[in-house]
Amino acid sequence: MKDFDPRKEERKYLIYFIAILLLPILATYLMLILAAIL
Repeated sequence: MKDFDPRKEERKYLIYFIAILLLPILATYLMLILAAIL
């Protein structure tokens, strides 16, 4: 397992963390847009 790159793993977790932070914000925007349309 010599091709293991800890920085790549760190980046993957960082992307997951950002996605988890952004999901509620995106969901809120979607709800506001749907409320404006309907």
